[in-house]
Parts: sequence; C-alpha cells; structure tokens
Amino acid sequence: VRSSIKVTPPSDAAMHRCVQNLIQVFDIEFINVRSTHSLIGMDNAVFVASAERDECTSFVSSSRILVGRVTKNGIASVEVFIDKNAYAAVTIRGNTATPAYYVRLALQESLRTRRHVPLTVDYNNPDNIVAYVDSTYVVFGGKAAFTEALPPA
Repeated sequence: VRSSIKVTPPSDAAMHRCVQNLIQVFDIEFINVRSTHSLIGMDNAVFVASAERDECTSFVSSSRILVGRVTKNGIASVEVFIDKNAYAAVTIRGNTATPAYYVRLALQESLRTRRHVPLTVDYNNPDNIVAYVDSTYVVFGGKAAFTEALPPA
C-alpha cells in the first residue's frame, strides 16, 4: 500500500493551514476496506469556516479526504488531498474500529514528517494506537502518548 502513496509537502503556509483544518474534521471511526469514500471539504461547514478564518478559501473546492483509495490485504489508506496531491496519509488495518482522533493525530504526524504513517491498534491495550513515525514506533493514547514503544522481542 505504501508504495502507491506519495506525500507531497505543502507549497505554502496557506495550503498547510488548509490541510490542518481538513485533518481536524476527519470523523470516521470505522474504515471499511470494501468501499472507498471521501469527505469533501466544501461539504463540511466547520472546514469552510476554518478556511475563511485562516485565509485559505482558494483550496476549499479541491480539498477532500479519501478513505480506502488504496487497499491491499486488509490495509487501507486515509489520504488528505488538495487538487491531485496527497499532503498527509495514513495506512491502517481496515474493518477495525479506530478512534478518529488517533487517525487525526497520525495524519498530523504525516503532514509534519512528509511521509505516510502506518498505524495499528495496540492489541495489549486496545485504547492505544501504535504508529511508525520517523523510523520510531510511537504509542498514542493513555499515559503512553508520544513515547517510544519497545521493539518486538
């Protein structure tokens, strides 16, 4: 899946703000790998208001989050697009409940690092998510947020 995803850095501050605003409205808690769907930026009143506030309205009509555009072996992508470029991307095991706020956090990390971020549920503690950010395993959730996870034994 990751070889099919290319994350592009935003070209300016306005585009960066637009991508951040779009990430903040992501609210899907269950990603179905059998169907692709998109969250269109201009259909979300909160996103449109944020774009007006942050002076990035020129990007609203072409902003969207595509869920499941790329799927393989039960892994699905969540990508933030403006026009034809993805500016943040996450890969996640589909058909599992994943809190939207963890996906938003991983998308923010993807925007920051300019790479896609794979994430999965921590099976030892289902309230946590494990992501691979900048060559480091990171646990999000509970008391372990933003700490490096131990490598597998």
